Amino acid sequence: AEYLRIAIAENLLWRDRNGSWSVAENLRNELKSEGIDTKLPLPQSLFELVSRRFNTLTEATRNQMPVAAVFGRETELELLQQVTSLEDESILDATIELVHLGILERRQDTLLRFSHDKFREVAYNLLSEGQRRKLHRSIAQTIEEIYHSKLEPQYTHLGYHWEQAGALDKARHYYRKGGELAETKKALNEAKKLYHKYLRLTIKPTEE
Repeated sequence: AEYLRIAIAENLLWRDRNGSWSVAENLRNELKSEGIDTKLPLPQSLFELVSRRFNTLTEATRNQMPVAAVFGRETELELLQQVTSLEDESILDATIELVHLGILERRQDTLLRFSHDKFREVAYNLLSEGQRRKLHRSIAQTIEEIYHSKLEPQYTHLGYHWEQAGALDKARHYYRKGGELAETKKALNEAKKLYHKYLRLTIKPTEE
């Protein structure tokens, strides 16, 4: 369904007067070159379609979107602004554009969410491994700064971002803290998952 919606929005797929579906010539040729039957376009070209939509975005919006993807499926506007260093007006304009195009949706006044995980996946893949590590580190540092007096709800996020940034000691610390917190709340399945992540990053026994 998402594949069809994007193709229609990009004028690559439409219904003719008889109600039959037609495929744009450029997409038809692209699909044929990949050995895909143009009578039934398959999701293999979804990455190209999503990327094509991203290419229509303004520069400020293109800069914001991969950062949002590194946060995850959802992100807080305040955190996004801190990491991108965009002015209020710029980040608002970029957010409006992404929501208008159906790439992001507002869940609350301060919470943004990718409308489909495929959008996030493509945006994330636009970044090099080095760029991802740098952004994960920046996000983790920003979370620590903003929520320094109330870090407990952020333990899992911090563990994940520090792990992706390559700072395994810090990741282990937050996974362990998250596991302990979950255990006190009797959320045993969550505690088990976080302890498993902690142990996975533990190469040799520690005092912890």
